[in-house]
Amino acid sequence: AQDQARYDVALDYFCRLEQRALALGQADFHIHACCAQIAVLAKLGRIAQALEKGEQALAIALARQNRPSHIAVLKALAVVYRDNPALPIPADKTDPELDYLLQAHALVQDSDGMVMPLDLLDSLALACEQRGEIAQAFHYTRAANAVREALHSLEAGNRAIAMQVRHKTERARAEGEHHRQ
Repeated sequence: AQDQARYDVALDYFCRLEQRALALGQADFHIHACCAQIAVLAKLGRIAQALEKGEQALAIALARQNRPSHIAVLKALAVVYRDNPALPIPADKTDPELDYLLQAHALVQDSDGMVMPLDLLDSLALACEQRGEIAQAFHYTRAANAVREALHSLEAGNRAIAMQVRHKTERARAEGEHHRQ
């Protein structure tokens, strides 16, 4: 429904998902539902409700100490401010979109073993570029390219291993058939 721009229907689904997640005690699904509601509410022009839902989701993510969910909420809030530049700036922020993105970036950097999300680096690069901070934009673009390259190498390695396994399996099957005959 969200992909088809049927935002009222999508909002209903995401609200029902949130209720189910609460009933089942599933914090991850709860925060996912909140992030989705933030996006849909913003698309419906209900910005105040989107920001309120964002604050609720941030509180839940902080209480649960769930970094991936915390990062997802920060990215969702950044999108709201990116898409609505006329919004008033909160007292504790100088540039809400960039501040939220930088908070998410810091959370990823502080966590062990978490791969920097490409969309976060791309969003940071774009936000810096739009503000005329070309050196920072270039830094984030290069970081995104490094992550892309690492992921590409990993995928290529995984494909090579899969091909080797398939080849060995076929050879073993052929040998088994030969011995059987």
